Amino acid sequence: MTPVDRRAILLYLCVAVALAFVDHRVRSDRHRHHVVSEYIPSVIDGTSGAPAKYRVLMPYALQAVAERSGADPYLVVLGSELLFILASLILMHAYLRFWYSAEASLAGTLAVAALLPLTFTNTWLHPDTFPDLALFTAGCLAVAARRDGWLMAILAIGMLNRETMGFLAVLWAVHRLPGDWRPVTLARGAAIFAVAGGVYVALRAVRGFEHYRMFMLDENLQMLKILPPGFDPYTRVAGYFWVVLLAVPAWLAWSGLRRPDAPRFFRSGFAVAALFLIVAWIFAAIIEVRVLVPALPLLLPGALHAFATLQRRAPSAPPPRNP
Repeated sequence: MTPVDRRAILLYLCVAVALAFVDHRVRSDRHRHHVVSEYIPSVIDGTSGAPAKYRVLMPYALQAVAERSGADPYLVVLGSELLFILASLILMHAYLRFWYSAEASLAGTLAVAALLPLTFTNTWLHPDTFPDLALFTAGCLAVAARRDGWLMAILAIGMLNRETMGFLAVLWAVHRLPGDWRPVTLARGAAIFAVAGGVYVALRAVRGFEHYRMFMLDENLQMLKILPPGFDPYTRVAGYFWVVLLAVPAWLAWSGLRRPDAPRFFRSGFAVAALFLIVAWIFAAIIEVRVLVPALPLLLPGALHAFATLQRRAPSAPPPRNP
């Protein structure tokens, strides 16, 4: 870790405080405590309905911390959000450092931080959003670094938080399988998909299978406009936030991955981001821009390559000959 990396962490702490404060203040008074008065209790007792009833990681963790510490539950939620925003920024920096200098990684991470307020569009805070960003970024790094064991561990935890973590298994397949069909690679792929699918099925076996409305394309097309005056000014234009969040980063990523020295991972991330956005448009509520945060780490390495050159590491010196 260089001095720039260490100083960057201090800056990320300041940015995390600012973002958490903005997320708190942008909520109206009547919705601010919904997360602890209704959302978390309903997930824990199973009355929230699908798919929220399957996103158990943060509700159970936050409830346990609040009960054992005696702290105000809403302050526990805010503290958790601050910690996971900070973790997301630090992991983003570490992820970019796989290819770039500390200075370039700092710039890329701050660019993501500048876009995150576009995801603060729900009437109440969702405690799974920034754990999703942190875990998905860590998973992308695991795929890039070929740390399959770490990827399986991240999937086992992350699938308890949001189902979108399953796209990490797709990223692994898109990145690793072309040109590598060795039995050991196929066995690792089967294990990775088994972890993601196993957690998905186990949650429904334990908590009960429940159908819910999944096809959202018609509603998403209707939301791509300014909403009626009954919505607050910030939410009224939320249907366009996903364009600001992803259109320019996607174009930059396309520009970056077309450079001759672009690593294959940049192309893999772009392809999976495109698939993710198509699936989100069909099956997720686009007005809840927070659901799109996994696209950011998928696009970011390629987008940064539109500005920055890859860091060239000197090859390791060969071991000395035996006398």
